[in-house]
Amino acid sequence: MESAAQAYFSNLYPFDELCAFLTRHGDDLRNVEFALEGREIYRRYVSVGSPDELRQLCVRHPEIRSLHVGAVYDGPNHRRSVPLRRELVFDIDLSDYDFLDLSSTIDMQKADSAWCVSATAAFILKYLLGSAFGFDDCVTVYSGRRGVHVYALDRRATNLTQEARSAIVSYLNFVASKDNLRASELTHSVAKSHGLISACRYALRDIMIESDGMLDDVARRMDFVNRLALDTHHVLGNLGQEVLTLRNGLEAFDHVSARIERVCEATKTDWTRTRLDCVILAYTWPRLDAAVTSSLTHLIKAPFVAHPKTGRLAVPVCDSALYTFRPDLVPCIHDSVDEVVLNRCVLHFQRMVTRASSSFPSATEGEGDECGEGGKDVEDLVVAPRGCAP
Repeated sequence: MESAAQAYFSNLYPFDELCAFLTRHGDDLRNVEFALEGREIYRRYVSVGSPDELRQLCVRHPEIRSLHVGAVYDGPNHRRSVPLRRELVFDIDLSDYDFLDLSSTIDMQKADSAWCVSATAAFILKYLLGSAFGFDDCVTVYSGRRGVHVYALDRRATNLTQEARSAIVSYLNFVASKDNLRASELTHSVAKSHGLISACRYALRDIMIESDGMLDDVARRMDFVNRLALDTHHVLGNLGQEVLTLRNGLEAFDHVSARIERVCEATKTDWTRTRLDCVILAYTWPRLDAAVTSSLTHLIKAPFVAHPKTGRLAVPVCDSALYTFRPDLVPCIHDSVDEVVLNRCVLHFQRMVTRASSSFPSATEGEGDECGEGGKDVEDLVVAPRGCAP
């Protein structure tokens, strides 16, 4: 009996668009590594000459679950070839954020409710890629489970050596303080040098706390205060007790901020303000899987592939819809995938990539203003006004 994944790869998966994306800089498709993941068999170093050949291999692979892409090699025999270039891609996984407690569970409702953390990390990452390295053309792709992949589409990004990639991810990645409670001085200095302290504070206060209620839970509120490690401070030592009497997380955050500001003004020092900033960065700064970005031989799940554990498709996320994106509304292969929805997602992906490469096939004229028929944006299909999540 044909599985849901086999049916999807056979009838709906956009192989033509994937192959066009991977060869947009003029590379021979045969030199691009693919890997096929089955329930028990994992096959690497797959070389194909056409999108249709890749489709046939996926459909025939025993209990196919996923499709991964790797580097571009100097020849089609990847085992005996040298990797020349690879997509510069960053993996943000919510299980790496200790305050969310997602590392040991597959509670998708819990992961979906924490989407704003992924959105904030992706926003900061994309800003830094442009500000620090000049990589202005980026695409964010939902992973299908509990995170995002961010692609830097510039040709010079794909040509980076492994050493350069390691240096970039080291500069961008979150580094914790010695007690592992907040961001280190190093991360704080990067945020400050790029003018991101205020943006991170806004993201935490106005979006994560006020809109999404991140600190409404008393235990989370106490965890936030404990990360300040001010319990022995002669003035601020009672913050933990004080926030327990407040009605919600926003009042708690504002109370802590106001108390720390008064101390800074009274003492003419700002180390407690910096301490608060470092806690804020612990909630907002991107936490990256370094190996995914650094290694030229690393593989990553291809866009539009369904996640093996959830069945959700890895769809692109518009910059304008970053905070209103609804993971729970993403097409799923375990349901009936709407071909119109999928086609609009693919079309939008094409349009985003076209900004970085004129060789990538552009959307057909007359199919709508932005992402589909009648000017209907793809975000209309997978987002809803904030607060409408079940």
